[in-house]
Amino acid sequence: MDEVRLAIIGAGGISQTHARAMELVKGARVTAVVDIIRSRAEALAEKLNAEHVYEDIDTALEAGGFDAVDICLPTYLHAPATVAAAKRGYHVLCEKPMAMTLDQADSMTAAARENNIVLMIAHCRRFDNYWGAFRKAILDGVIGRPVLWRSMAARLGPHQPWYLERDEGGGPLIDGAIHNYDFARAIFGEARTVYAAGQQFDLDNTAIDTGSTTVRFASGDVLVLSWSWAVPEKVTSSFQDVLGPEGVLYLSQPPHAPKPEEVPPNHGYLVVQRKGGTFDYIFYEKNDMYAAEIQAFVDAVREGRPSPLDPEDTKRSLAIATAVLESAATRRLISL
Repeated sequence: MDEVRLAIIGAGGISQTHARAMELVKGARVTAVVDIIRSRAEALAEKLNAEHVYEDIDTALEAGGFDAVDICLPTYLHAPATVAAAKRGYHVLCEKPMAMTLDQADSMTAAARENNIVLMIAHCRRFDNYWGAFRKAILDGVIGRPVLWRSMAARLGPHQPWYLERDEGGGPLIDGAIHNYDFARAIFGEARTVYAAGQQFDLDNTAIDTGSTTVRFASGDVLVLSWSWAVPEKVTSSFQDVLGPEGVLYLSQPPHAPKPEEVPPNHGYLVVQRKGGTFDYIFYEKNDMYAAEIQAFVDAVREGRPSPLDPEDTKRSLAIATAVLESAATRRLISL
């Protein structure tokens, strides 16, 4: 296949990011856009020079004119959209989280397997050089093992209400933190136990909008995470580092550390503090993780290769997220 023709399903927020990334992707073009709000689909189609606009997925899948779909829908719609596309033989790139439940995820993997299509869940951080440098530093033993990864973030949540509906988006402990669960697995391997506590700062939300969790891995490494999507507008807070027996890895410039004397063009860096208070720097070349993930999917489709991210593996990241929500609801330790 010389060129992969794509249909973008859903013209909301994340589709705009994918559209910008498409400018860097080789061997693919968008030929159709689908959205229940026709004007929104038309605007994105015009931006991408896509020939066709549809208001419902079934009509688009029946009409064809593309080889694969890029599903940019709310999480609760991922499974039905994926299954419908797979049954008609279309390859599927689907936004994260994979689904709201493991049963939904199973239906997606089964449809992909039975119809011999590429199914890839868009865990963009797997393709980000920044996160890749973080992973390599840990695997290289820069600060020793095991480690404690601390990840804290707070902001007002996305404006679309489904993100904070329990059965549609699930809140930050699944929709946002799935990035961390998935990447922790990419570094540490499989999780063994989860314990979480959740709160609702905004009672209009049906999902947990604020919470913390501790995820323990078979490797002995631990992820401690606290996220909120319910602080006041324009209020933000974030902190992220990794503690190890031989030092600390900072994922952004800590205020107490000197900046490196020289940073190569188009590079970022991580900061390592070692015994005695000395600092080292790990440089990485910046890249567009969205373009990289779409390119990986396109290349797999063009070359007839398996999914760059095995959906059965991706499902295990979702299993951590669903265990976190279960633990927060039951106040029990959950074993995986």
